[in-house]
Amino acid sequence: MNYCHIPLLALRGMVIFPKTTASFDVARTKSINALNMAMKQSRVMLVVTQKDFYCEEPTANDLYSMGCLVQVKQVLKVSDNLVKVLVEGVSRAEYTNFRIENDCFVVDTIDCPDRVVT
Repeated sequence: MNYCHIPLLALRGMVIFPKTTASFDVARTKSINALNMAMKQSRVMLVVTQKDFYCEEPTANDLYSMGCLVQVKQVLKVSDNLVKVLVEGVSRAEYTNFRIENDCFVVDTIDCPDRVVT
């Protein structure tokens, strides 16, 4: 399924795959804002891994172009600047039209169906 205007969350040192459940901490302002946007919309967002773990302020060039659409299952606010998130991977997706809106990353996505190797 393709989405327009969906929040993107950049992950450090972690990859999420379709049909898996994952838990991780969110601390960056742009990431918390992306999570809040997803919760106000359909609870769906795109998670993409950063190329450099130590990059504090990633741009489109710092992210892999392929990620995973996820359904946000649970959000737990640990402190003012730390949120624990539980997500379920839905499908692989590639992003286009990377932009910053309301201090968070927003993209359009193109669904990438799984390929069966025979």
